[in-house]
Amino acid sequence: MQSIRADRYATALIDVARNSGRMDALREEMAALTAMVHDDGTLCELLIRIDDVPGAGETIVRQLIEKLMPSQIVENLLMRLARKKQMGDLSAILHRFRDKILEADGITPVTITAVRTLGNDEKEQLTAQLNRLFPGEIHIEWIIDPSILGGLLIQSGDRIIDGSLKDQITLLRQHMTHLKKEPVT
Repeated sequence: MQSIRADRYATALIDVARNSGRMDALREEMAALTAMVHDDGTLCELLIRIDDVPGAGETIVRQLIEKLMPSQIVENLLMRLARKKQMGDLSAILHRFRDKILEADGITPVTITAVRTLGNDEKEQLTAQLNRLFPGEIHIEWIIDPSILGGLLIQSGDRIIDGSLKDQITLLRQHMTHLKKEPVT
């Protein structure tokens, strides 16, 4: 549900920005907001959990708006998310907005999740393989997530290549459970 909602918000933001002639300004503002939310782990955690505290969402978002002084478009987005207790969706909305802008420019957004930072040679090899897989220019976002245990998780739109160790262990566990249920003859 979150991805559907993020897609709808991102589409609406783009429509409003285009209709008001503020697309370039909104693109810059959303990039800055994305960096701020993701670079500040405390802020990101607060925004995710804010919906759980009755009445706190709008108050905290108003304080955030006073400090950020965002455009009316972004202020409306933040207040709407706070009122609807959907602040936890902000990160997904920011990512979907970025992806839609890239796609409009003919660039394929790709997210690569790894357990550790990859070396330059590894990144170059992986980028070369992805360039063969996806037509045209690609934009890669590198994410470090120790919870995948090993391997890589590659996502572009609805296409997911899950080579994570976590997924392989899950599949093995499911297979072993299935074997236990089969009668031995």
